[in-house]
Amino acid sequence: MMLQRTGWRAVARPFVNAIRRGRRAYDRLRWERGLEGLEEWVHPDGLDDNPERTRYEASSYGALQRALRGEKIGPEHVFIDYGSGKGRVVLHAARRPFGRVMGLEVDEELCALARRNAAKVADRLKAGSVETVCADALDWVPPDDITHAYFFNPFSGDVFRAAVDGLIASYDRRPRTLKLLYLNPTMEPILLAGGRVRRTRVSRGLRPDLLSHRLCVYEVVPAR
Repeated sequence: MMLQRTGWRAVARPFVNAIRRGRRAYDRLRWERGLEGLEEWVHPDGLDDNPERTRYEASSYGALQRALRGEKIGPEHVFIDYGSGKGRVVLHAARRPFGRVMGLEVDEELCALARRNAAKVADRLKAGSVETVCADALDWVPPDDITHAYFFNPFSGDVFRAAVDGLIASYDRRPRTLKLLYLNPTMEPILLAGGRVRRTRVSRGLRPDLLSHRLCVYEVVPAR
């Protein structure tokens, strides 16, 4: 009997997952109707000449849901998306009751587009405020109340290191729970090298064999 139940679940699981994906896709299409070019990617040559910046590409709709699974979000929480582009993750984060949601983007045209998108759905957002900051992660100083920082592999090397160092410095100025949500974590060795960040959860997505589907949650810890 146990084998029969296990076998039935194995057969049903793909169909259940397909139904869930269909519902998520429908919700995304309905909610994002009228927003500008969220799916279109932008090559880094169109942004600047820094080879450590990857092309702009929107996160999958389910990535943020995986990142925040089990989280009880309230007005004491502040969210930022590094390399926020046209604003998909920022806007979907703002559907939750964060105290503040921010996007950090270096390209002025993408910032302007993200702000237009935010204005179109402002009456449907739950966050206390939504802001797109046009600045370079190399030298931008993050505020000391950020609790959730999201990365979809927006940059590498020194740019990524500077962004992480800035978050750690903000934690040292004001110790708190500070989580890093990282989709396609290609720079994880840099993230973990200094001993100030520990991995707390891994979500492997629909393709466990692909790093690009992997989403890891990390937490900044005090200096030893």
